[in-house]
Amino acid sequence: MRREWRKVLAFSVLFLAGVGRDAASQDVKTEKRGLGPATVRLTIELTWGHAGNGVVEAERVASGSALGLEITEGRVLEAITWPPSPQGRLAELTGWGPAEGGGWRLGDAAEGRVRARIETSLDAKLIVRRGDQVVSLPVAAVLERPQRTPSTAPMTVTSSSRDRPP
Repeated sequence: MRREWRKVLAFSVLFLAGVGRDAASQDVKTEKRGLGPATVRLTIELTWGHAGNGVVEAERVASGSALGLEITEGRVLEAITWPPSPQGRLAELTGWGPAEGGGWRLGDAAEGRVRARIETSLDAKLIVRRGDQVVSLPVAAVLERPQRTPSTAPMTVTSSSRDRPP
């Protein structure tokens, strides 16, 4: 009878030694673009509009180009209009939603305001793009204080963080 218990014990030890490493592994592979150990999740508020002659800019926006929010490292998890609109109105927004590469399409409105939840590193940059107009803002600068493009720029963008690091 003692020999049988020894065989069972030896089998159990060998089984756990062989499977233990694979079963206890916590390496979860997720689809992230170049994110390192200093990944942060934060909420930013983004306001955009046109500078200078608003009529000319509004005509150019009406002719086609949609606004997009991108991040050089990371992804936009979600974005909502701010202040929040009723549920039915969100369905009416055209060109709104996730984009390829971790970005977010913000529609084709000439002016607007959104809150976006992003996952990125502190070295990354926020990129707001409408057609051939591009505005780039460092994430670290947005965390430090609200950022605003110069008033002479064809597209004005103001961004601020709703989350403050400890």
